[in-house]
Amino acid sequence: IYGDADPLTYRLAGGTLLGSDTLSSIFTGNLSHGNNPNVSVYDITIGTLTLSAYSQSRYSFTFSDTTSFTIAPRSLTVTPDSGQSKTSGETDPSPFLYTITGGSLLPGDSLSGALSRVSGENPGLYPFLLGTLGNPNYALSLTGVPPAQFVILAGNNTLPTISFTDPNTIWPYIAPKSAIGHTAVISYAGQPPETTGALEHSSSFEVFNGEVPEKNPGR
Repeated sequence: IYGDADPLTYRLAGGTLLGSDTLSSIFTGNLSHGNNPNVSVYDITIGTLTLSAYSQSRYSFTFSDTTSFTIAPRSLTVTPDSGQSKTSGETDPSPFLYTITGGSLLPGDSLSGALSRVSGENPGLYPFLLGTLGNPNYALSLTGVPPAQFVILAGNNTLPTISFTDPNTIWPYIAPKSAIGHTAVISYAGQPPETTGALEHSSSFEVFNGEVPEKNPGR
């Protein structure tokens, strides 16, 4: 894995060792893959591996290159910051903010690019996407519990209608701080839309206040 120590090993493919000799006692130095640190597949070369001074009069050897060495990407988990929003008609904030919540970047490394979101400009909820965010030496995944979503508010700074029959609606619904104190409309299956009470803080998240958990306990 990228950033880990190279586990290059070798074995005896032909011939025999004398007495109590071992491979580690007759050889000095190490195999090499060209000192390349980045993710890819590399040929293994003899590097600095050679017979020790004591063993040179007792052995001769040939190096058989029959395998390759793979450096795999390092895993990294990115979580979009909650509370990111805009009012309908405005330009998206740039860049979208995120926090690395799983794994870590090696010293000197960084991510390039930026998160994106599902397209659309109508008031509503839009899941974040990895977009162009990345580094070729890392395998990125996007997560969050609950997943943060980008919110487009209506022009009067109120939240859009939220339908719990829509599989894309995530509970608890996280609203941006700018919506605190405003009302929103919720639609339930088989029931007419209704207006919530004002939004308020709850357990450090901004969520719908009132009857949502009771009417929709499985969300």
